[in-house]
Amino acid sequence: MNHRNAAHGETISLPTVYHVGNLDEERAVPYTSQEGGELSISVHPDVWEGIIRGDGTATHETLHTYELSNGQAEFYYVDPTAELEAERAWCLDAEYITEVTGYRVTFTDENGDERYLKVKDEGTAQEEAASRQSRYAEEPILTLAAKGVDYWNKAFRQAPEHASPVLIEGLLPIWYASDLDVDGVWWAEQLAPEKRSAPRGCIFQNRLNRWNKEITGTTKPAFDDSPRSSA
Repeated sequence: MNHRNAAHGETISLPTVYHVGNLDEERAVPYTSQEGGELSISVHPDVWEGIIRGDGTATHETLHTYELSNGQAEFYYVDPTAELEAERAWCLDAEYITEVTGYRVTFTDENGDERYLKVKDEGTAQEEAASRQSRYAEEPILTLAAKGVDYWNKAFRQAPEHASPVLIEGLLPIWYASDLDVDGVWWAEQLAPEKRSAPRGCIFQNRLNRWNKEITGTTKPAFDDSPRSSA
């Protein structure tokens, strides 16, 4: 299915995608990542490079742009506005997560968009709401269960006891789709570079050997005067 016409939970075809980073070196374990322990991909590599340069993820590194191709590739499609009901239920049953009582702090960011964070205790919720001149409410939040802790320890440097409930929620589609016959997950995020937002996805590490990889460009850090090269 064409990803432009897809609905949440469907499978889409993306035969060509891009990764910005370095696949020739051993994978550096990130502190955390929205793509979990999988390979991050996009279809707007220039925008994505700008995002990871701007947010400090890759300020000093030389980055390669890889074109990855697989004519048979399929991805689990995620609508960012959808409730992750099926994913949450499956992850609860599979012992990736548990639900506990927590608090949601809702606030408006510098772009005027509504954002939220989730915390375990009311005192922290009160402090966060006060500092942001916002509000909070009690609601169920997610914590890591046994399989989630195991995945977290392998994927990230951050200790699992400090796992953000919002990031845990973001990993639900990855865990859910790992039980399906797909290459990875695709999130149909808004293309808005000024908000550091772009459609994104991930390829499961155990599916990477099915993809052809070619370097199509290389960029140095902004302070490096070496010219940009392309393949």
